Amino acid sequence: MNKKILAALLAASLAAAISACGHAHTFAQAWSADEEGHWHAATCAHTAECADLAAHEYAEGKCLVCGYEHAGHLFGKYEGDAAGHFRTCSVCHKRESGGHLYRQGICVVCAYAHEDHVFASYTEEEGGHAAVCSVCGLTAQEEHRYREGVCIDCGHVHTDHTFGTGYSCTVCGMERPYARDGGKIFFGSYPQTEIDGSNDPDGSLRNSLNMAAGARPAGAQTGRWQSYRYLADGGLLSDMWYLDVSYGGGEYRGVYFTAYRPVYPEYPASFVNGYQDDNGYFVNTVYWFRYEPIEWRILEEDGASALLMANFILDCMQFDRAEETGGEGSAPNNYEESDLRNWLTGVFFGTAFREEAQKIVERTEVDNGAATTASGENPFACPNTQDKVFLLSYADVLDPRYGFGPNGASAARSLKATDYAKAQGADVSSDYAYRGCGRWWLRSPDETWSTCAECVGYGGEAGESGGPFVYFTGGGIVPALRIIL
Repeated sequence: MNKKILAALLAASLAAAISACGHAHTFAQAWSADEEGHWHAATCAHTAECADLAAHEYAEGKCLVCGYEHAGHLFGKYEGDAAGHFRTCSVCHKRESGGHLYRQGICVVCAYAHEDHVFASYTEEEGGHAAVCSVCGLTAQEEHRYREGVCIDCGHVHTDHTFGTGYSCTVCGMERPYARDGGKIFFGSYPQTEIDGSNDPDGSLRNSLNMAAGARPAGAQTGRWQSYRYLADGGLLSDMWYLDVSYGGGEYRGVYFTAYRPVYPEYPASFVNGYQDDNGYFVNTVYWFRYEPIEWRILEEDGASALLMANFILDCMQFDRAEETGGEGSAPNNYEESDLRNWLTGVFFGTAFREEAQKIVERTEVDNGAATTASGENPFACPNTQDKVFLLSYADVLDPRYGFGPNGASAARSLKATDYAKAQGADVSSDYAYRGCGRWWLRSPDETWSTCAECVGYGGEAGESGGPFVYFTGGGIVPALRIIL
């Protein structure tokens, strides 16, 4: 209320105050007060009289009328919120407040439980980490939150991985480059299965891949397509191309050729007795193949590493070109100097394995001595090589430690070719007993002919009389390597 109005009313009240005895009492303008209330005390002889006696009207412990400050507070229990704790006097409504005093996340004054924790420090442990909140001091035991094997909270690096048969650790989610299924390992990726009517019945995937590829190569205009640079007619074949395309979360390789790949490089590209058409692949048609994990057979393992061989014929090419003999004084069937070894350690290794996968492939000393061939006195044996990818030897494919039996027809050695290998011109059997199986190169030279190398036949026979010529392009490729487990 306005102070002037209050004073006027007060004066009128005092002037009108008349006692029952007819005496006009006078009262002080100042308030008198105690815990019970406030009043105006008499200034005349009748001191027992008072005017405007009323209870206090408190706000925050102070009377709004007379200014009396309540002292004997009757506070209730403390309450709390995120800002702090508080309590209120039940008489004068005065409010007391303060910051929380935390012990393990609970305020010891009001029992408020802090929730919006700010964890600034962690104690690393294998099973989890101890995190201390910088606000309330709460120490909480938490499980690690991993990203690629490292906890995003405390930085703990998980090492005791549990992969099972998959690619990812079941604890930290870190991916390893390979997956395991019993005696097989899936590692790396290479084009294998053709996209055709069996897996793309309406042709929508092939149409999408063709659109993504753009125009087919024509003459010098190759667009995004790259030449295989295969040998033909004594030079490089410029009539066969490939293109890798990512689409819908998958990886695909397109293959297109306008002339058949010759069986022998010295023949012209138009030579019709190749194997591509026999395998169902024809000129002037784009074929698409899906990149798929390579299936490897475990030949040997010691807990730290494993020796693997591909379970399928993945590609094909000549062991070495006929008109060149590699290094000076070496024979065409010299594995150290061969086209095939250069392709395996360069093109294949770079195509099949990404950087992280390449790191676990061990460099192996490859034994190329005469003892690994069909003859202990082979005059064409070459020095040992240090390779990450290589071919098996004649001795390897007869070694019982690797799961192979004596020479002859053998299911363990008889391997089918992938669709992609067939499209490249792999020599594949059409006989009922071995349909789809191909001949595949060994690294061992023939002991009689410098232009021949050993291979495994359709039925799994190791070595052939005389062996195929090294410049035979239909020879299948079955890579081998050793990886760190």
